[in-house]
Amino acid sequence: MRIKVIGAGSIGCHMAHASRMCGWNVVMSDIDPKALKRAKNEIFPARYGTWFPEIEFVPADGKEDICYDIIIIGTPPESHLEIALKQLKCKPRAMLIEKPLAQPDLKFVDDFLSKIVETNTRCFVGYDHTVSTSCTTLSQMLSSSQPKIVDTIDVEFKESWDGILKAHPWLSGPEASYLGYTSRGGGALCEHSHGLNLWQHFARALGLGRISEVSAQFHMIAEGGMHYDKLASLNLATEKGFYGRCVQDMFSKPTSKFVRIQTRDHGNFTWKCESSKGRDLIIHEDLMTTTLREFPKTRPQDFITELRHIEQCLKNKNVQSPIDVMRGIETMCVISAAVESVKTKKAISVEYPSSLGA
Repeated sequence: MRIKVIGAGSIGCHMAHASRMCGWNVVMSDIDPKALKRAKNEIFPARYGTWFPEIEFVPADGKEDICYDIIIIGTPPESHLEIALKQLKCKPRAMLIEKPLAQPDLKFVDDFLSKIVETNTRCFVGYDHTVSTSCTTLSQMLSSSQPKIVDTIDVEFKESWDGILKAHPWLSGPEASYLGYTSRGGGALCEHSHGLNLWQHFARALGLGRISEVSAQFHMIAEGGMHYDKLASLNLATEKGFYGRCVQDMFSKPTSKFVRIQTRDHGNFTWKCESSKGRDLIIHEDLMTTTLREFPKTRPQDFITELRHIEQCLKNKNVQSPIDVMRGIETMCVISAAVESVKTKKAISVEYPSSLGA
């Protein structure tokens, strides 16, 4: 497998490392030569113990004759789709774009959707939690138990951006990146959209339908030139009349990342991500017992699992993927509606492109 990683920041290094751990050939590209040097001399040695000399650097704007199996885009959100549209011309077998897919104004989404509909490239968005062993196991548990009455899905994805900035020590602060600007794909709504995506993922697994309406409230911060949502609270309704909540923030310490599914006939199911303890958890509580299952993991393993999933999708086109780009576009449509809800102070109906189907 031949892999091209565009962007040599934190996520790009994770992806390059994961690709090498899969035994694949990797090249990295970045518009900033300093970023490539930093990846080689600082990020890789600090995280993984050593630089992998097999990784090659290629010019960001150079013309290449190589056809890659997978192109991975790990740049800031505002650049994702513009880069993707250019890279699709190279006809890779697959493309993985880091989350969120785009900016809340959905710039380039229609163009991108039109292009991928007419190409054989299979595209994915980096909501890697949904392909983790723990989330896959919980989906199987829900499928086998088949709860008839689900009262609600409650999701929190709350984490201070201190950890993100620690992974990017070359930044002077959030104002020096997209993080401090909701309109550029930062803030709690976009940066922590794993939470919203997980809500959609489990609503889909339970047959509860797509989100049809969102009522949102943000705690907006305007300081130092930044303008971002410090906290995003979303009340969600699906096309089948199901209701739930998702809350995301950029300040919580300690981190709180969970999905809680409350049913009347099979108890409550809780998924937790506890990265600080090196594990995910599934907790099943009914009237009589509480069962806990632990899934040890490391951060690098998250990305290896994600890439192995994509590999399986390439081997078998019939494999349905939780990180398929159409799912990522659905998440962006809800993000866009949430921003409009805050502007208008009204509940907003979510509009999906017709090509996404029902």
